[in-house]
Amino acid sequence: MTTRDPLDGFVIVITGAARGIGEAAARAIAAQGGSLVLIDVDEHALSRVADAIGPRVALARAADVRSRPDLHAVADDLRSRALGVDVLINNAAVYAQGPLLALPQPELERCLDVNTLGLVAACHAFVPLMHGRPRPHVMNVLSEFAWLPFPNKASYCISKAAAAMASSCLRAELRPLGIRVTQFVPPAVDTGLVASASAVSPDLLAREVDVLRAHAWPADAVGRRIAAAVRRPRAFAACGVLTRAAITAARCFPLTTARLAALAARRMQLS
Repeated sequence: MTTRDPLDGFVIVITGAARGIGEAAARAIAAQGGSLVLIDVDEHALSRVADAIGPRVALARAADVRSRPDLHAVADDLRSRALGVDVLINNAAVYAQGPLLALPQPELERCLDVNTLGLVAACHAFVPLMHGRPRPHVMNVLSEFAWLPFPNKASYCISKAAAAMASSCLRAELRPLGIRVTQFVPPAVDTGLVASASAVSPDLLAREVDVLRAHAWPADAVGRRIAAAVRRPRAFAACGVLTRAAITAARCFPLTTARLAALAARRMQLS
C-alpha cells in the first residue's frame, strides 16, 4: 500500500521564496508532497529555486509584494488553472539598519511597505482562493524584534510589530470563515537579508552580519519547522528556547527587557 505524503493535495503560496527561509520552506514542503506557488521579486533567483525543486512547483512568478496588481495577477493565473490555495506563507521581508531618527524616510517606508503592507496585500490577493478548501491557513513569518526593541533596528522592529498586530486582526476576522492564522517566529537565520540591507553605518552593519553568522540557525532547520507548522497549524509558533524566552520577557517585562536589549547591543558592539 502506498503511503500518502502529509501535504499531498495542498497548494501552498510562499512569498520571498527565492532564498533563505522562503527557499528552505519550499524545499521542505515539496519533500512532503505539497504543490508550490513561489513568488519573489528576484526573477533569476526564483527560477533557480523552481528548477531545483522541480515538478512540485505549480507556478513560479516574479512579483513585488508591494504591488497589489502583481499579486492579483498571480491569483488570476491560479484561477485560470482552477487552483485554490490551502496555505499562504507571508515570508517576504527587507531590512534597513540605523536609528529611527537618522534613517532616510524612503528606507523606513520600504520596510513598512514590504514587511507589513505586503503581507496584507498578499492576503487580499490569495485569501479569496481559500474559500471551500478543507484546511485553509495563513502563516505570517515574523521576528522576535516585533516585541523586542533593539538599537539600530527601528524600521525592522516597527514593521514586524505592525505585522504581528495585522496577524492578530486577521485571526479575529478570518476565524469565522474557518481560516486559521499562525504567527511564526524564526530564530536568527543568515538569509542575506542583513548583509544586503541599506545602512546608516556600514561598519555597524558589517559587525551585525558577523554577529548574526555566529549565532544563526541553518535555514533548512527553519524550513522544516515551517512545514511542520503547515501540517499542524497553531496560533503561535516560535523556534528555539531563546526566541521564546525573549518574546515572553518582552511581553511580561517590557522596560527591563528593553534595557537588557540595549546593554546586549553595546556588548556586541552593535550600537
